[in-house]
Amino acid sequence: MSKAPEEPFYPSTFPPFTGKKIMTNEVSVWQANLGTGDEVYWNDPDEGICSGHATFVGHMSYVDGVSVIVKDDVKMQVFTKELS
Repeated sequence: MSKAPEEPFYPSTFPPFTGKKIMTNEVSVWQANLGTGDEVYWNDPDEGICSGHATFVGHMSYVDGVSVIVKDDVKMQVFTKELS
C-alpha cells in the first residue's frame, strides 16, 4: 500500500489558493480594489466609440485582468486596464 501524499496535488497550470489576489503588472492597485457598484469609466479600445461611464460588477480573472461591467444596461467583459 502506498503512502498518501502529505501535500495536496495542484497541477502546474492552476496555483493553490493562498487567499492573496493575483494580478498582472498591468492592473494598478486601485483597479484591483474595485468593489461591486463602483462607478468606472470604460475606455473602449475601438477608437473610443463606446467609451463611457459604467458600473463595476466584479473581476472575472486577476491573472488575465478581466472584469465585468454594466454599461447602458448591457453586461460585458472588459480588460481591467481599460477602466479608469
